[in-house]
Amino acid sequence: MKCILGGTFNILHIGHERLLKAALAFDEITIGLTSDSYTKKNKAYPFVPYPERERNLEIFITRILKKSKTKRKFEIVEINDKYGFAPQTDADAIIVSSETEQAADEINHIRKSNHRKPLRIISVPLAYAEDCMKISAQRIYEKKINKNGKRLKPVIFALGSANPSKKQGLEKGAKKIFKKFSIHTLKVQSRIGEQPFGQETLKGAENRARAAYSATNADFGIGFESGLFKFGDGLYDIAICAVFDGERATFGTSMGFMMPKLAIELLNQHKDLGAAMSELTGIDKIGYKKGAIHYLSNGILTRQQMNEQAFLCAMIPRISEAKNLFRYF
Repeated sequence: MKCILGGTFNILHIGHERLLKAALAFDEITIGLTSDSYTKKNKAYPFVPYPERERNLEIFITRILKKSKTKRKFEIVEINDKYGFAPQTDADAIIVSSETEQAADEINHIRKSNHRKPLRIISVPLAYAEDCMKISAQRIYEKKINKNGKRLKPVIFALGSANPSKKQGLEKGAKKIFKKFSIHTLKVQSRIGEQPFGQETLKGAENRARAAYSATNADFGIGFESGLFKFGDGLYDIAICAVFDGERATFGTSMGFMMPKLAIELLNQHKDLGAAMSELTGIDKIGYKKGAIHYLSNGILTRQQMNEQAFLCAMIPRISEAKNLFRYF
């Protein structure tokens, strides 16, 4: 049985090791290694010349074979595009990361159009670093992580707000996940209405996270937005957090509570919950302090806790991916 896989293999790391270990299920392995001309067009950071990448890859594979106490026949072939020899090969399977599955589907589409048997696609989950972001050669080159995913620099958060309760909530939540981090606050626009309702709240949080990320060199852009959500006959105050890493946004919610009738009546007059609660409580800019929840719960709960919960919940997809994938082998 034969399999193929391909890549730049510029800075070899644990993600590459997982791909190659998956290939050990086959007797013969052919690896497509991108040419210097193709790599130059597709990589934004410096790369090692082809002969050195080929030599390093041979050593890397030999080490994996020795460690696994197996013998496999393998060869490295130069490729000049993202498909390489895959549309014509007589191999049985193609090994890809979950990030490059689409390319494998495209290869099989070409093979079918040429009346060739489609390759079995074996997708290996991405490897994640301890900062809950994927391990990549670029991040290793930037010295943010090492080849095994250990974080080398403090995680940087760009918070799209100057609200102290949001910064405090983020800080408290981040301490539960990261060893070292810093928070940069900046004012950005949510680009939604003054008083968000329902789905609009998520959009506002995401807009803030994306704007904060774009304006800095942070690892994560963070956006918080509080909104009202209708359940049954009541309106519930819930905080939403969006975490953006330059590629995708993940979301989390806080605990929610039903707004009392008097607050809703004032909201209908002011069109903004913050203004309504400031009139009800006599506390100016209550959302920048302990929040309406602190006043309404008689001091039991705070807005900071809501923001902490929302942030931690927004990180759950990232935490769970990293946790599961570290157990892959």
